[in-house]
Amino acid sequence: LHADNEEALRIYDRYNSLLGALRHVYGYSPQRRIVMVQDHEDTLEALRSQDEERLTRSIRSQCDHGMIDLLANMSR
Repeated sequence: LHADNEEALRIYDRYNSLLGALRHVYGYSPQRRIVMVQDHEDTLEALRSQDEERLTRSIRSQCDHGMIDLLANMSR
């Protein structure tokens, strides 16, 4: 997960807990659940094809989609 990078592990732990708590309160929109499946399928295909650039784009896209959904849910 963190490739023996203690700073990366601390950052991951801090923000993973925060995002988990926010998602527990605000949840996921129905549309986000659909997009999550598509995002994960794209990530799996990038891994299968060992396409590092596609994988990078896919992960960044997932983060962007998740952020947009969470912020929209928080503003309701």
